[in-house]
Amino acid sequence: MTLPERKFIRKPQIEAVLKHLDRGKHPKRDRMLVLLAASLGLRVTEVVSLRKLAFRDLLKGWVWVRSAKKRDGGKRPEERLPVPPGILPELKAYLRGKGWKEFLFPGRANGHMSERYAFQLFSDACKACGFGHKSFHALRHYRGFTVQEAKGDLDWTRRMMRHESVATTQIYTERTPDEEQQLAKEIGW
Repeated sequence: MTLPERKFIRKPQIEAVLKHLDRGKHPKRDRMLVLLAASLGLRVTEVVSLRKLAFRDLLKGWVWVRSAKKRDGGKRPEERLPVPPGILPELKAYLRGKGWKEFLFPGRANGHMSERYAFQLFSDACKACGFGHKSFHALRHYRGFTVQEAKGDLDWTRRMMRHESVATTQIYTERTPDEEQQLAKEIGW
């Protein structure tokens, strides 16, 4: 079984979206929104509600994220995620240049950028780059696929994506039809 193409986004497409956002009204903010979502595998709720306190261990390479998913007792746990070294300098520069209030991505709704705005921003950027509509959640899928490809360990991917069940994580073992054809060529006869 393969997933619908709209669920997939690859690094070259994300890079094109980032270049497009660099020419927008709020280039640094919008770029950081997409970069954090893609590199940490954050859900839209998690990324728009990031607070200053989330970066308390950034010098150690960690970001603290309040999960969008409720766990035991109906609480949303705060979880520590490793920051990929490749984005650390850009993230630190963004945080230094930010006039902090409370949220990393301020807005009117609840004090932070609305999920709807983030969805629309990303979808519009994808359309402008010629990729058609892509859901913001495609950024989370990108991270899941890259972690699974790098490690090949489903349990590790489950932990990195903060899934409760490995059954949920199995989606990251699926491939596009093009990838399946390439694999068939590599395996050969």
